[in-house]
Amino acid sequence: MNPVRFADYTLLRRIATGGTAEIFLARRHGVDGFVRHLAIKRILPHLVDDPDFVQLLLDEARLAAHLHHGNIIEIHQVGLAGGHEAYIAMEYLPGIDLGRLAKRARRRARQVLVVAADTNLQRHLAQTVTEAGFNAVSAHSIHEAMRCANEGPLDLVLCDGALLGPTRDPWLEAIQARHPELMRTVIVGPATGRGFGACAMHVHDAEPDHLIGVLRACLRPVLPIELALQVVRAIADALEYAHTARDFDGRPLEVVHRDVNPSNVLVSVGGAVKLVDFGIARARTSLRPERKGNLVGTYAYMSPEQAAGGDADARSDLFCLGTLMYELLAGQHPFAGESEFATLRAVREDDPPSLDSVVPGLPAGLSAAVAKALQKNPGDRYATAGLLLRDLEAVLRADGLDLNPKRLSGFLRVVYTSAELDAFGVHDTGYGVGEHTEPAQVLPTGER
Repeated sequence: MNPVRFADYTLLRRIATGGTAEIFLARRHGVDGFVRHLAIKRILPHLVDDPDFVQLLLDEARLAAHLHHGNIIEIHQVGLAGGHEAYIAMEYLPGIDLGRLAKRARRRARQVLVVAADTNLQRHLAQTVTEAGFNAVSAHSIHEAMRCANEGPLDLVLCDGALLGPTRDPWLEAIQARHPELMRTVIVGPATGRGFGACAMHVHDAEPDHLIGVLRACLRPVLPIELALQVVRAIADALEYAHTARDFDGRPLEVVHRDVNPSNVLVSVGGAVKLVDFGIARARTSLRPERKGNLVGTYAYMSPEQAAGGDADARSDLFCLGTLMYELLAGQHPFAGESEFATLRAVREDDPPSLDSVVPGLPAGLSAAVAKALQKNPGDRYATAGLLLRDLEAVLRADGLDLNPKRLSGFLRVVYTSAELDAFGVHDTGYGVGEHTEPAQVLPTGER
């Protein structure tokens, strides 16, 4: 699209379109060449004059004025363009939402590094990898394995335990540090020492059918364990803050997000994770009445009480987060049905397979945390996001997992090309101080 004027902003390109609103990358000029880029959220043209949707947007802005947290998108201004077209100006985060990132990550061809000194074992393992549907790259020695690991993306290491020492080997840690996309190291046969952390597992049986099942299970998750926990930890931290937030007079806001789903989680090219869209949040600041029995949220990520049209409190958000956590770690949705009705029924009635039965070798504390978050009865779940965070931190400490944002940023650089990552940013949009920019076309109110 060509740059167009909207209120005090210049709209540069459309970022996303939802059921009620669309979001644009926008630029605002100040004195002496000052330029700031923001995201403008405005109601879709056919809903501009609907008071319910206008109130929805204004409620979101009113609530966000009280929320200031590193894992929540900041809102800067709310206004009415042309006197009646409501919009919100918010922080712009160059990146992608978690839903689109997950779809893109699933489409990647998986590369497996096979390391075995014995030629027959190496051939057997490489053939098993191929039969499982993945690409195999073979190495006879640690030196050769390091060379192969430096030649491109690497999703899994399949290693003969005879090559490993009694402690955590530096070459495996070097490969893991080099590859944020690495899902797991699978060690075949006996291995001495205390183990190799949550990112590695032992397989004593190298029989093809068993090993194929292990490989597929280890490569099924959407994100590696460390990155999934980084995302989940950020969302839980944001929810803990929102659930306990107070207004300027110190009164509890009683915020419940009610729509924690992948499309409402943004991941920046720098590895930051932020929760967005409090548009349907329930809070004391809301001025719109709600009808009992209405379904509020995204079907596949509702809690049982939401799916039944009932009241939702903070524990409902934690069920939604548990659903998201299960999906990231297992690579499959815990309640997906053939229709929305079937999914809602499963949310209310079915218990998914335990996480550790779907993905072998996960830390026991992680599987237990997901199971607790997904309890049907709100009273059996975590009472607060802070308690979930406590258990996640225990897993991180026990297994020495690295939640450096640079690893998540590195994962994006594996999944997307440099040109695609550049397109998420604000290039060629007048950032330069003193640059001459052509005057933007004025967008008539309501016109798209």
